[in-house]
Amino acid sequence: MTARAGRIAAALIAACGLSCATAGAPRPDGPTSWGAALRRAARDRGTWVPAAGAALVAAGGWDARISRWATRKAPLFGSPARASRWSDRLRGAAHLGMDAAALAVPGSWRVKGGRLLLDHAAAVTATSLTAGLKRATRRRRPDGSDRESFPSGHASRAFAYAAAGRVDLEESALPPGWRCALGAGLTALAAGTAWARVEAGVHFPTDVLAGAALGNFTARVMHERFAGRGREVSVAVDRRRGGWSVGVTLLWGAPPPR
Repeated sequence: MTARAGRIAAALIAACGLSCATAGAPRPDGPTSWGAALRRAARDRGTWVPAAGAALVAAGGWDARISRWATRKAPLFGSPARASRWSDRLRGAAHLGMDAAALAVPGSWRVKGGRLLLDHAAAVTATSLTAGLKRATRRRRPDGSDRESFPSGHASRAFAYAAAGRVDLEESALPPGWRCALGAGLTALAAGTAWARVEAGVHFPTDVLAGAALGNFTARVMHERFAGRGREVSVAVDRRRGGWSVGVTLLWGAPPPR
């Protein structure tokens, strides 16, 4: 069982750790409907591969066995306690990586600020959807601490960060090799976050795989719908008497002359 669990665990990490292949086709010019955005996000490999992995693990009855093996052996992090700490650190690093990628998007600081806003909106949306699914499924965690196991919030948030960051890198002026390497790094951080939750004993493999699929899907939908060539999300912040005002602008079609 140990050797089989190890092979399955390696396959799970690989399923989560998609990098250059998850970029997807370039978004078309002009508006993208919600239907088209949903279809393109569902076809993205970062969505369907972990979703298929979760279905495979569930069908094979491996969920609890892998969880017990990972908690007992802790092959990557050494102990459940260390895995728990590293899940937060790796998720935080993915967050910073997404922010850096947003700042690499060409355009003015207003455009960069708008992209940061969109990236964070995607992550918050993924977290909200995760919370709703947790309340609906009420799956008990492997350690029995509560009934908020499915799906993993750490995984959904980290993979939303990674997906949004990869989209931003695709649109940056960096050389293709750098875009691919940095995108792989973001995905590796998200995959490490997800696996750490399994080693920590607070999530089953299907929890983190479903979270990965949900986070990637949500971020891709948001970017398909609200960002891309011929579109712009910008934000303006003004100081006014008694406080600050924030304005958000969504533009479709040809960008206005500058």
